[in-house]
Amino acid sequence: MLDFRQVAAQLQDFTLEVSELRPKRLTALEEARRRMQRAADEWQSLQQRLQLSRTSWLLPNLLDAPHGSIAPPDAPSIYTAIAVDGSQIVADRHDILLCYLLNIGSAIIRYRPDPHAELSSFPSLSLLEGNEEVQADGLEAFLGAEQGAVLPRRFAVYRFLNEIEQLAYLAEKETEPLLLMADGSLILWPIESETPHFREHALHRFMKAFERVQARGAPIVGYISAPQSREVINMLRVARCPHPTTDCDHFCPKRLRTAPQYEEPACAGVEVLTDADLLAALLQPGERSALFGSRSKVLQFYGEKQRIHFFYLNTGAEIARIELPAWVAEDRALLEKVHALCYDQARKGAGYPVALAEAHEQAVVRAAERETFFRLLEAQLVAKRVPVESTRKAMSKRIRRI
Repeated sequence: MLDFRQVAAQLQDFTLEVSELRPKRLTALEEARRRMQRAADEWQSLQQRLQLSRTSWLLPNLLDAPHGSIAPPDAPSIYTAIAVDGSQIVADRHDILLCYLLNIGSAIIRYRPDPHAELSSFPSLSLLEGNEEVQADGLEAFLGAEQGAVLPRRFAVYRFLNEIEQLAYLAEKETEPLLLMADGSLILWPIESETPHFREHALHRFMKAFERVQARGAPIVGYISAPQSREVINMLRVARCPHPTTDCDHFCPKRLRTAPQYEEPACAGVEVLTDADLLAALLQPGERSALFGSRSKVLQFYGEKQRIHFFYLNTGAEIARIELPAWVAEDRALLEKVHALCYDQARKGAGYPVALAEAHEQAVVRAAERETFFRLLEAQLVAKRVPVESTRKAMSKRIRRI
């Protein structure tokens, strides 16, 4: 139970801190705009500097002059948007059975003189212990059941793989021009710190799905709403670096605020911003930024044509990050198609792609549905005379004693 009397007192200090930060952000934004203009004038030499830089920040590859803004091409009147999203119920050791239910929602919206939509969900239920089929498939080891629970980071990858495979399956059934949309990044960030076995398993499935999409010739994008990425901002810090090469540990050892003798580095001044903060000041509704290449370490495991590029899009309501594989980004016609259709979808959805919004509605599992699921599971077990046990902690949450 939340005590709002205590929260209210903390909110006063919190909002004061936020209000004091605003002038600093406005100053940083003006500085970032100046640096961006200079970077556009020298972008090829800056790209060489980025390649040689040694920083703890993630930097982009420059594929175009970064300051450019590109107006949206006209969207075709006939196309099909396919989007998927996923949600899940994952039992823990306090529930009556260690299992999971994965629900993949999809939306197929056909724009034509007689438009129509197909909305559906695909739930799949699996047991995580004592199931020979699951164990034979290696799924139990893949998800990494630990102390009676599934590892959340691994299940997130597993869900994402199922979403991409569903996109590939739906794309293969269609004959009209397509736009395929996934909710979130196309970069498998969690596998960077995973075991070789887990990484190999995940990448094999991911690349197979990507190859199916590429064979269909359908552009696929990862749509990130309200992105918090800072690659472009980090690029502007490198552009301001006064040293012959950017090597933060060597030239700026006292740059960390936790250092006993902290010294503000020469590149400081824009670090409070995100890429979206800057691009909101540079892009008009419908415009996209230049194209950037991700330099995430994870991409070393991707195929050359599957490496992820990205741009930022002003949807009219927010700045979204659009990620797409190299084979799409390097085809000028497909790139323009992605730009036009992503903006068209966002306009139709009042700032957020309507296909993704509908896929989410099909996928989402609400708290009441979770409770209903476990009640149905309990009833089925009782009907089959299977003993049903629940931990004391789970029982205590259902019964109030005071």
